[in-house]
Amino acid sequence: MTESDDWQAGLCRVLWLGGCLLASAGLAGAGETRFVGYAYSPDSDELVYSEIHRERLGESGQTILLTEYRDPNGVVFATREVRFEGLDPTPTFELSDRRIDYVEGAVDQGEKLLVYKVVKGHRQEETLTPGQRPLVVDAGFDRFIQREWEVLQSEAFVRLDFVSCDRLSLVALRASKHAARETQYGTVSDFRLEPNNWFFRLLVDSIRITYRDEDRQLLEYEGISNIRGADGRSLVVRIFFPPEERQTLPAVAMAEETVSAD
Repeated sequence: MTESDDWQAGLCRVLWLGGCLLASAGLAGAGETRFVGYAYSPDSDELVYSEIHRERLGESGQTILLTEYRDPNGVVFATREVRFEGLDPTPTFELSDRRIDYVEGAVDQGEKLLVYKVVKGHRQEETLTPGQRPLVVDAGFDRFIQREWEVLQSEAFVRLDFVSCDRLSLVALRASKHAARETQYGTVSDFRLEPNNWFFRLLVDSIRITYRDEDRQLLEYEGISNIRGADGRSLVVRIFFPPEERQTLPAVAMAEETVSAD
């Protein structure tokens, strides 16, 4: 994977909470929200992997997002845990892919951010200092989109610094609205994400992200994935999040399941 690619691969890591922000706001009385993403080859309907997401409110008041990545046979090969403080787009997270012995994550340390990756047992880390642009980590990108929704609808560019665990550094990006469309799920907004630097925009394709206008939930993503293939290179996928497969479990049911699981 080249440096021009890994901003996209890393950015994919920020997206996979399936538009959870509105669900998060009501989690205190809702229990647990579950949703699924299906990653397909961009040129066919071949299923590459699926993502099973579960979001709930932790005892400390943090919002906890748990994700399982499964191969087409349903076998879990990677997991991720993200912990949000309110609507802050800079959560603490860790992703682990057991197939290729890879771990990455970030820990919010207040005024600084610890970013790390572990490749086949070899750990590298860096402490980053935020700049003037909003700092976005992993699934915090959805928080960022929700916060800037009205500005993006005006077709203005919104700039941000995204944390790349691959490079242990910040990557300057910009987001903008590309188009509005009518679909079977209602009116949707297609957003485009690309490097802030004009030269890098010439070298790489932008990422397309589609949100449903009605509830601002993530519907589709197309670009380089955070999941790698057997050769270690990030996959290019189209990921669809079916609204009809989204469900919210009552708090009592969630508590009973947690007890039985223990």
